[in-house]
Amino acid sequence: IRDRYGRLLAYVVLADGAVLNAALIRDGYGYAYLSFPHSHSAEYEALMERAIAEGQGLWKDAERDDLPGWLRLRRELRRRRPRVLHSFLFHANLAGRLAAVGLGMEKVIASVRVEEPRRRHLWAERLTRSLVDVVTCVSESGRLYTHRRARVPMRKLVVIPNGISPSSCDAPVLAPPQEW
Repeated sequence: IRDRYGRLLAYVVLADGAVLNAALIRDGYGYAYLSFPHSHSAEYEALMERAIAEGQGLWKDAERDDLPGWLRLRRELRRRRPRVLHSFLFHANLAGRLAAVGLGMEKVIASVRVEEPRRRHLWAERLTRSLVDVVTCVSESGRLYTHRRARVPMRKLVVIPNGISPSSCDAPVLAPPQEW
């Protein structure tokens, strides 16, 4: 099977019947890629957790802070079991989306503050947009930009204005200049 980028997705079975994918993860030389669930997701995640706990392979000298951010977040989400995950800004949004996969969250919400021009960020946004339920934007122009450039469906985009309109307030009371 190939993914939409033409990459071959496969389980490599060795002559003795062992699956190379699992062996690499078990021995600490690979990650369990959990962004897109597959038939061995739970098994591979358990193998990776054990390899980390036992200090196997690349995890031998690793400290907790050496783990990828999304993996540390995933551990916390499992421990705390929140119903909703709300992240803010690109890196946190990406880590939150990856960490929440398969944990049964009621809602995964991301917030966008800026109109992100970087291609890598837009590509990552497009790739993971199916992992988020709602994306809040701080303006209508940000909402339209996120839809157009990151291709997030309009049904997922909500505007929560950043700031208040001066016209919605009573007339300001100014102090006399001598009190400044």
